[in-house]
Amino acid sequence: MAGNDRVWPGIRDWRPQQGGGSESETQPPLDLMDDFDINFADFPPVPDSQPQFPPVTLDQVLRGPSRQYLKKLVPEPDEDPEKKEIWFKLHKEITHTITKIMQADFDGSRNWGTVEDDKKDRWFKAFAQKFNWDYEITQLVRENFDAVGVKRLNDCIHYLKTKWLKGKRSKS
Repeated sequence: MAGNDRVWPGIRDWRPQQGGGSESETQPPLDLMDDFDINFADFPPVPDSQPQFPPVTLDQVLRGPSRQYLKKLVPEPDEDPEKKEIWFKLHKEITHTITKIMQADFDGSRNWGTVEDDKKDRWFKAFAQKFNWDYEITQLVRENFDAVGVKRLNDCIHYLKTKWLKGKRSKS
């Protein structure tokens, strides 16, 4: 075999001969698979889905361990940076976090009203894993979360629509 002095016995050299050839230099030819006799019935069946774990409730997230190490949401935060207290209108990190959560699970909804309630709840649970707050103000936190969600979703849709219209005009 040209170009290869060391070929193990019984192994076919699949590289093309010098001067090229139709085979890929990185992949063996398709007829090489003919040498294998694979019976897929011998393999165990693959389950249709992964094992399902019971969904975690918001209450379980809010009462979970180690939440004291997360930044704490407080309606009137202390100015002391060591306390790590923040609130929605005063801190961009909250807005960025909500935006990332929504983008990771976005399905093309045109506005907040068309987003399914289950999805909003899932986004809020993800948010609850990033920040800590007193259990008693959960409803206030949710209202502020929803307000930021409405604004961010509208901003994202506006940005995408503007970008789409700009691209459409440049092609005309």
